[in-house]
Amino acid sequence: MKDSGYAHAKFNARRDCSLVVINKGPGGDGFSVCRKCGAAVPGKDGEKALRNITPPYGRDDRNSRSRCFHEFENGLYIGDVFSTDMTIFELSLDPKEVSVYDSDNTWLSRARISLAEAMRLAAVDILDIDFNELCVGSRNRLGNSGAFVDVFLFDSLSSGAGYSSELASEHILKQLFNKTKDILTNCNCQDACFSCLKHFNNKLTHSKLDRFAGLDLLEYAICGTFKSSVTAGDVEEAFSQVREVLKFETGITTKLEGNELRVSGKGISRALRCLPDMAPKTRGESGDEFWKYQLTHDVPAVVEQILDK
Repeated sequence: MKDSGYAHAKFNARRDCSLVVINKGPGGDGFSVCRKCGAAVPGKDGEKALRNITPPYGRDDRNSRSRCFHEFENGLYIGDVFSTDMTIFELSLDPKEVSVYDSDNTWLSRARISLAEAMRLAAVDILDIDFNELCVGSRNRLGNSGAFVDVFLFDSLSSGAGYSSELASEHILKQLFNKTKDILTNCNCQDACFSCLKHFNNKLTHSKLDRFAGLDLLEYAICGTFKSSVTAGDVEEAFSQVREVLKFETGITTKLEGNELRVSGKGISRALRCLPDMAPKTRGESGDEFWKYQLTHDVPAVVEQILDK
C-alpha cells in the first residue's frame, strides 16, 4: 500500500485482480440447492418450497415437464469470481480513539458504507463517466494486525476499463476526498436522502446510510481528528426523547448536568453520559454510557436499560 500523505489513509491501484462475490442469502443462512436439477431457494430448509418445482428442461411421453425428486444441499453460499481493475483505500483505526470493538455500536458499519457510497459518487463525477461504469465495496478488517476499513472502487467491466486506476494519483486523490466531503456535508437531511447518498442501486443499504458517520470516518482518515465529547446542545437533543418517555414513569425524575442526564427515583440513581457515535466506551462505566445515535434512534431499548438497573 502507498502512503497517501493523509493521517490514516493508504491506497494502491491493482490491475486485473480477482474479486470474490458471495451471496449468503437472507440472514446469512445460505441457499438450499438441488444436486440433480439445480433448483435453489433461500434458506436452510428448501424441501417444502421446492416440492412442486419442476426442472425447466426435459419432457416425458406426454410432453409434460419431468419431475425431479430433489436431493438438497442446505446452507450453501452462491458465489462468483470477477476479474477487473480496482483502487483500494486502507483506513487504519486506533481502538483508543475510535469505537472498533464495541459490538453494540453500529457506527463503524454505518460510517464505512456511507463513506464508500460517497466516494463512488465523487469518483464518477471527477472522472466524468457513467454511474454504472464504477462499483464500490467495503469491509472491516479487525484482527491481531490491527483494525482497518477497506474501501475499494472497481470497474464494472470484466477485465477492467481503467477508470478506477485513474484514482490512484495524488492529484486525483485530493479531488476525490474534497468532493466526497462536499457530498457528505452539503445536505440538510437527518441521516441520508436521495439528494446526497441514496439512489436505486444502493436501496438494500438505505437503512445503514448516515452521512454524519461517513464524514466522521473521512475526517479521521485524512486529518486524524476524532470526537471524544459532545456539545451541550447535542446532549440536550440526544436525551430529549428519553426524558419525554421517562416523564410517564411515576416517581422518576431527570435533570441535565453538563453532558450527563441524572435519573433518580424508584431505587434508581444514575448519571447517564452521552458519547459521540465514534467514541469507544469507557470499560469501567459502560453501563451508564450511551452513543448519541443510540439515544435518538433506539429510545425504547435505552429506556428499558435505564429502568432495569
